[in-house]
Parts: sequence; structure tokens; C-alpha cells
Amino acid sequence: MNCYEDEKQQTASDKQISKEVLEFIYSRLIEFLKENKRFTTEGLNRKNIAAALKTNEKYLCTAIQEYADEKTLAKLICHMRIQYAAELLINHLDYTIEAISEECGIGSRSSFYRMFVRYYQCTPIEFRHRFIPPKKDNPSEDDTEKESTLKKQRQMKWKLQDKVLMQDIGGKKVLVALNMDIVDYSQVITLNGTAAYVVGLISEVAHSEDELAAYVCERYDIDRKTAHKDIQELIEKLSSLHIIHADE
Repeated sequence: MNCYEDEKQQTASDKQISKEVLEFIYSRLIEFLKENKRFTTEGLNRKNIAAALKTNEKYLCTAIQEYADEKTLAKLICHMRIQYAAELLINHLDYTIEAISEECGIGSRSSFYRMFVRYYQCTPIEFRHRFIPPKKDNPSEDDTEKESTLKKQRQMKWKLQDKVLMQDIGGKKVLVALNMDIVDYSQVITLNGTAAYVVGLISEVAHSEDELAAYVCERYDIDRKTAHKDIQELIEKLSSLHIIHADE
């Protein structure tokens, strides 16, 4: 339904009244969405929200167009969800990315990553790392708990999906999905040398980030900090595309 199908012309009096009404509708909309974090609820749409606010869809759309930075209801709700995700990433280091995605009402991990990058120009993990405080000389109990949580994440075991294979095509290592339904991309993915080496390792046995970093350090003679950063970025990308999974 087009938000602007109805009459396009209004009298000066109508416009004045509408502006007041629209401002009230938008204020009620924000209250409605924030109440009990209703913006995380599935199935929100113009029809059921307009009914809850006792208005019509045309006025609802016009109010959003007039007062919101995001000019559609879907974009407004998406922005509220991603802002909530950012809050959880900072305040709950024990939450996994998957848990945060579900908590925000975004069921698809890959969709969550795309939305987050669109708003913050970085991945959720990169965003979280920006706000992890530097290690103190005398860590508090909270600092120790956070460090323990991060350590557990680094020790999580990763495995290549059963129906994803790494093959040599034209002298390049590529990933090929036998079942395209499990992978969120439309073409094969080419791997560089380090990525191919890591994928080769996890295609045989599940490995943690710490284990993979140790292998990479040994093979390529790089420092552990760089290895961890590279491994983390690779795991994040492959996981978001459903190419690898946590081996629980």
C-alpha cells in the first residue's frame, strides 16, 4: 500500500491541524515501540501498529516521513533494533552475537551483520572491541569475569559445514556449497593462502580461535596478536555466511 495514495492537496487549515496530529501520532508511535521493547517483536507492520494507535496507515506513514530520520516504518524499527544491539554488545560481553541478534528480533545472523555494518560501518565484534576497556594492573572482579568470557569465545571450536567443500579451481582455492540453501551467497568464494590454510584445518577437525592462531603463527612466522586478529575476522566472515559453525 502506498502511504500517499489519498488526496495530495489540503487546505491551509487542514495542514495546520495535520501537523499537530502527525506530531502526536509520531510521539505515540515511539512510545508504543519502546514500551517493553516492543520494537523487537516479530510481525510489526503499518496495519497492526496503526490499529494499536487508533489512527490510519496514511497518517502513520506521513508522521514517520515528517519526523523520523528513517523515512519508513521498517527502517525506523530496524534502526531501533540495531541501537539496542549496540547497547547489548557493550553492556553484556557474555552474550554471543547470535543471542544478541535474536534478542533484538532479527532472526537471521547474516541479516543482522548487514544491518549492523550499514549503521555503524563495522561488524558487531569490531564494535564490541572498541568499547572493551584496557587491561588494568589490578583487575576488578568484573574485569576478570569479562576476560574469562572473551577467553571462552576464543576457545569455541569451529568446523566447516558438511556440505561446503574447498576445491582448487584455476590454481585458486575456492569454497563451493553442495547445498546452496545453507550458504548466504550466490557464488563461490575465493580464499587467499592463509584463509585456505585455516579452512583446510577446520575441514578436518574442529579448532578454536586460539588453536588456529597458533598454527598460523607457526606457519607464517607472524606475531600472535596479528594472527588472532586475522583469524577472528576470518571466522566472523565465514560464520556470517554460514560456511562454518560452532562445534558444540
